[in-house]
Amino acid sequence: MTDETPAARLAAVVERLCWREATPGDLAALDELLAAHPDLWPAYQDAVHLHVCLRQRFAALPAPAAPPVRRTWRRAAFALAGCAAAVLIAWVALRPAASPRAFATLTALQGELADGDAALTSGRVRLVAGLAEVTFQSGTVVVLEGPAELDLAGPARGVLVNGRLAAKVPADAGEFALDTPAARVTEGASEFGVAVSSDGETVVQVYGGTVRAGDREIAAGDAVRFGGTDSGRAVAFDATRFVREMPPFETRPGTGNDQKTPYNQATSSGMRIPFAPRPPRIDADLGEWDRALAVSGRCDPPFDEAYRATLFAAYDDTALYLAAEVADPNPLRNRADVATGIETWAGGSVIVRLSTDATLGYPVDQRKPDLNLKRPPTPQNTSERLNHLILWYSRPDDRACLDASFGMDEHGKRRNPAGVSGAAKRWPDGRGYTMEYAVPWAALAGPDARPRPGDATGICWQVHWADAAGRVWRGQLIEVLTPGETGLVFHNARRWGRADWLAPGTR
Repeated sequence: MTDETPAARLAAVVERLCWREATPGDLAALDELLAAHPDLWPAYQDAVHLHVCLRQRFAALPAPAAPPVRRTWRRAAFALAGCAAAVLIAWVALRPAASPRAFATLTALQGELADGDAALTSGRVRLVAGLAEVTFQSGTVVVLEGPAELDLAGPARGVLVNGRLAAKVPADAGEFALDTPAARVTEGASEFGVAVSSDGETVVQVYGGTVRAGDREIAAGDAVRFGGTDSGRAVAFDATRFVREMPPFETRPGTGNDQKTPYNQATSSGMRIPFAPRPPRIDADLGEWDRALAVSGRCDPPFDEAYRATLFAAYDDTALYLAAEVADPNPLRNRADVATGIETWAGGSVIVRLSTDATLGYPVDQRKPDLNLKRPPTPQNTSERLNHLILWYSRPDDRACLDASFGMDEHGKRRNPAGVSGAAKRWPDGRGYTMEYAVPWAALAGPDARPRPGDATGICWQVHWADAAGRVWRGQLIEVLTPGETGLVFHNARRWGRADWLAPGTR
């Protein structure tokens, strides 16, 4: 007789998932089981934990022989112990699409959720960007840093699929458990951070109290990496590795709820870009640049002195040259690293959006493709000659970096393309920085696609400021805009101001 209890049905579905034999019907059945039987959630989470432990302890074992046709859940578990890749795939596959009830509350948001508030009430938080504060029913408070995905598995239990979070477990909250692909983290009263990379490696860092992760006890002031060939290895403690508090927002007088951040009203609608008589030395010393052709802007009061920028551009037959002087209370503190950094603009950056194709004209009448708005991709709106260049400094790597993407769909993302050189330097008073770059045309659409003297195209500058940790966006300045145009500058290129490419010897 077939055992048709809910627990047996769950075990059967989990087994097929582990062997990568599950059908779409199996996935739907898993969702229905967990929705109808909340008491099965602990068993489901224990299965996840089993896979985590097996991956961590037995990843180095050789792959087993082919399994027999008839299998049990116990056999599946031990077979997975011999195949780390299968364990990781099973762990990801085991995560259901929804939890039967909300175990936590979204108590603050300075960012974007993938599915709006419903993502939290369905048991999963998918944070696309920014920060979200989630308070579990047990009283534990976590600050999630996007992009990240957190499954809410119980009133005192979560699964961090990817991304970063910092957690505070108060004394009266009891034990809190957090699963990751590489370790289970459990703790009582404590403060700690957990980071999960794209390959499942996990870093646990403790700020207060003691935390157990895997088979290690980690004390305040220590950090340990789990996963990979050196799992359990201590790594350097970095107090700024995690965002531990939601940054406070002031309010504008008389408005009550509006966020008060640096912003500006653009004062320039165009920019003259000179032909450089000789390539500038890329050293963040702008003595060679013609300041009469620079564009300056500053944020509205009371931020006009502390948040301002002077922006430079030039060109020749081989390269585009860009430079900026930026007043910034927290200069060059971007926490993104070269190897894995994402959303590098948010930690402090200068963005140049630029058309190098005179045939697209000015204004540049191109918008981001959007099939929902019946705006399909075209050769024009996906042109390689519509450039989005993020100039940023990586504090972990002590390097001036450049991220490039192309078209209004921002495809073809590249970091530090071959031939690009950059330099960044703090001001002596510590209240700003200077950046300078040489970007070969070969690193963009190619030397034959460069602008010619007399061309008129589009250009727009964005300066982004961040908090002292170099993680959280805190304001922006946008300069060189076409008057009367509206919309986001990365969606609507008609907003970009006019770029006039000057002939040699002219100003």
